[in-house]
Amino acid sequence: MQVLTQESQKFGLLPAITNSKETGVHTSIFIPLEEGSTNFSIRSIFDSLYQEASGLLQKSMRRSEAEIYLKPVKEVLSSYQSMTGVRGIAIFRSRNAFYHTFLHEPPPQLVVVASSFHIKPLIHCISTRAVCFALTITSRQLKVFKVDGDQASLVQKYSNEFDEVEGKREGGFIGQRKRNKEVIERFVRDVTGRLVKEFKLRRCDVAVLGPKSLRKRLIMELSAKAQVQTFYDTTIFSSIGEMSKTLETALKLKNKERSQKFVNRVAKSSDKSLMTPSLQDIATAAVQGRIERLMIDPSVQIWGLLDRSSGLITTHAEQTSDEDDCVIDDITEEVIKKGGDVVFFDSTRLENVAPYLATLRW
Repeated sequence: MQVLTQESQKFGLLPAITNSKETGVHTSIFIPLEEGSTNFSIRSIFDSLYQEASGLLQKSMRRSEAEIYLKPVKEVLSSYQSMTGVRGIAIFRSRNAFYHTFLHEPPPQLVVVASSFHIKPLIHCISTRAVCFALTITSRQLKVFKVDGDQASLVQKYSNEFDEVEGKREGGFIGQRKRNKEVIERFVRDVTGRLVKEFKLRRCDVAVLGPKSLRKRLIMELSAKAQVQTFYDTTIFSSIGEMSKTLETALKLKNKERSQKFVNRVAKSSDKSLMTPSLQDIATAAVQGRIERLMIDPSVQIWGLLDRSSGLITTHAEQTSDEDDCVIDDITEEVIKKGGDVVFFDSTRLENVAPYLATLRW
């Protein structure tokens, strides 16, 4: 699913920006970078977002103060050089802190000046990053690739040692064919056990590549031994680059499908005792640490204020001051800080389902 779990919350700058105790103005800038964009087009986006941020900041500070405040931002933008796999930049600036990170998923083009950092696009990019294992199998060997986004790297290779010993016996064509089948089955059983033990594949997303008969045998063994989720299987690709890009696309689609099905199942569940679609109830439960899983549509913005002590919310039709932020964004921050998970879904594809929903711990 497209979910930000407690495990993925520990990495990168997310803990720093969600645990900030600083008050005052916080600026969040998200810059999408399309593949194949020219330096001119990228610079135009940078300039547009910088000017937008400067204009918003000048509502609460003088122009000269805004220029000093945004100096680190300007330096990042002016020194940016195109990098393989980078599809966006997230920048966070407050009076006493400055963070930026490169994203491997394109965020929305967005500037928010508010009383806290705007983190929803960042965590959406983190959670939608495709990470899986690809297993390429032949009768002689199995290779393990780690696919992270659109990059793949070989991490292990297992040779069919049974083939080297058993395959040399005499016995004619039929005997040899029978032994070949037995050797391959022994190899698949043995290598599956080693894979499960060495890579902790239980419930991981795995792609299996190779001849159909070998794929089928390996998938059956993986399912029996570790409940491995095989999301894709096909013949071996002609290049690692082709493999990684194809698997990234396939896994993203699979995760979106899983998220939609999960949220739809929760929304339609007959047991409503620990589930709420009420934004006010969700906000109250969030500050109390009672949310186990928050389900949100990342594209929905609801401007307003969240009282982080009581959980009371006030909503506005649009942002009225730099104290306002998207209340769903603030609720998401509270859920993350208190150990809950966040699931992303597309509410436009589900009937009679609100763009926010939560399951509670109690």
